[in-house]
Amino acid sequence: MNDRRRSRFAASLLALGLTVALACAARPAAATEPGPPPAPPSGPLSAQDAVRLAAQHSPTLRSALIEVERAAVLVRGEDKRYTPLFTSQLDYVHSTNPSLHTSGVSSGTNDAVNAQVAINQQFAWGTLVAAELTLGRTSSKYVSPQFPDPTSLGPGYGLELRLSATQPLLRGAGRTLWEAELRSARLVERTARTAAEQAGSEVAQAVLTAWWELWYAEQAVRIQQAAKETAERQVAEAQVKVDAGAMARLAVLPLRSSLATIEEQLLAAETTVRTARITLARLVGGSLAASDLVTGGGEAPAVTALDLPLAQAIDDAMVGAVELTQLRANVEQARLQVAVAEEQAELKLDASAWVSLQGLGNQSVGDAVTQFGEFGAVSGGVSVALELPVNRTTLRSAAAAARLSVDAAAERLRAAEEQVAQQVAELYEQAASAQARIALAERTAAIARETAEGQAISFESGAGTALEVVTAQQDQRQAALRVVRARVDYELARLALLHLTGRLLDRLTAPG
Repeated sequence: MNDRRRSRFAASLLALGLTVALACAARPAAATEPGPPPAPPSGPLSAQDAVRLAAQHSPTLRSALIEVERAAVLVRGEDKRYTPLFTSQLDYVHSTNPSLHTSGVSSGTNDAVNAQVAINQQFAWGTLVAAELTLGRTSSKYVSPQFPDPTSLGPGYGLELRLSATQPLLRGAGRTLWEAELRSARLVERTARTAAEQAGSEVAQAVLTAWWELWYAEQAVRIQQAAKETAERQVAEAQVKVDAGAMARLAVLPLRSSLATIEEQLLAAETTVRTARITLARLVGGSLAASDLVTGGGEAPAVTALDLPLAQAIDDAMVGAVELTQLRANVEQARLQVAVAEEQAELKLDASAWVSLQGLGNQSVGDAVTQFGEFGAVSGGVSVALELPVNRTTLRSAAAAARLSVDAAAERLRAAEEQVAQQVAELYEQAASAQARIALAERTAAIARETAEGQAISFESGAGTALEVVTAQQDQRQAALRVVRARVDYELARLALLHLTGRLLDRLTAPG
């Protein structure tokens, strides 16, 4: 993820009410502790409020943020891998050594105490540097065939500083091997951040989809309720005429049949509202009963035009689709494995150098320090070590297999890019078609409303039949339902397109 997308990721999630979740993700100790549940919605719930509540509640999003923190922890650990290593050691050794001589066997003894401290530094380009400081005290009773009686030596005090360095010349020279795990961890972190942004977009899409489906269900209930009231009024007026002998009883039956059908459709619409409320309540973290969860039941917000050209939508999807981000990370990971495999197939040739400064004192620590400070005993050496496998077929085969893995990963990425481009084009056409359907459905609804009103007037004047009225009113209801359905279909296609192109969070957080 580049810097622009990383900053957009943080700003979008913060604007969606994820302050608590992101703060938890920034503190490892609290990353697994969910925040307090959001306040249950009361009264009309706007689409923006629904997204905000869902973002605070979503376990999926919280899990994605925890994965981001886990990946960041791994990067921090790998980034600090090559830090100085301090070691210390304290030894005491007592030994007894028997020796033959002309009179028999005698034994000598040796007591040694050594204290050592050392520091080692491995660098990310392969160099290893070490420094060791040793302090020692030795005392002994010496025997030999020529001197069967023990002769005391010491105590002697020793001081030594040893510096050494090793530098790979072929395998391990440079950062390829030593920073492979760090680069891999950074790939994982980048993918996790993209997945977290995708999770936030998925939460927003799911909530907005549920909100629009609830809005449609509420509109369907409103349309059916208005139709029921009209049908009840018409049945009552017709019954008055029947009772007055101005109309035949059979002429009322189509109106009564229509009223029964409307009541049945109203019941189904009310059931749809209740199930839609349950779905939305689950997403926003409210009670599943959610009998008072409503969108407001009014007119929908104004239609937002598709101001994104198809070519730009495809380009955005190439950058924003989490599937493609994961596949690109797989390609980079495969290339990293190629570099490591080729490095491991190289010969191992290391150059080493060391220098030692010593001081020794007999029954006097000061003499040892003096000799050490005057550089009285300096030693050093250099060496070159070569490691050459008799048969390098296995190593070369591993490198060749890794290169083939890169090719396979690249082909999978190419196939996924083609599929994403196809999905964007299909969603774009669906949104454009739904947008066109809105205008056509509104025109049809206007004509159907005028027709129904005309048939009702004709029936009341005795020039029309009840069946004509029922048919016209049924056409009017269906046309009105098609208007709201086309609006919802357009919004759902637009949401899917914005989600796939990675623009959904931007649109939700844009001012105005």
